[in-house]
Amino acid sequence: MQTILAMSTIMSISIIIPIYNSGVYIGACIDSVFSQECDKTDLECILVNDCTPDNSMEIVNNKLNSYNGDIHFKVIHLDKNSGHCAARNAGIRVSKGDYFEVNPESWTQLKGSNET
Repeated sequence: MQTILAMSTIMSISIIIPIYNSGVYIGACIDSVFSQECDKTDLECILVNDCTPDNSMEIVNNKLNSYNGDIHFKVIHLDKNSGHCAARNAGIRVSKGDYFEVNPESWTQLKGSNET
C-alpha cells in the first residue's frame, strides 16, 4: 500500500525590477507588485537602481515608505550605470527564490483603473 503525504509547500518567488529612466512607469509597476496575492508564497521584490538620472528612485522610495503588506522589498544600488542585463543579474545574485523579471515599461493597467 502506498502512502501519500500532504505537504504544505511554500513557493519562494523573486521579482527583479531593473530601474533606469523609469520614472514614467515605475509607480504603476510597483502598484502592480503591491496588488499580488499569492497564497503559500514567499514573495520578494528586488529593485535595482542602475544609476538612474531621473526621479525613479524618489518614486520608489515614496511608494515603499507607504507600503505595509507581506511582500519583502530590497533596493540595491549599482556603483555605475551597467545596463539592463547587469542590473537584472545583480538582482538575481541577491534573490532568494525562483525569479522572474518585470520591466517597468511592461506594466499592465490595474483592474478598475482608468489610467492609460
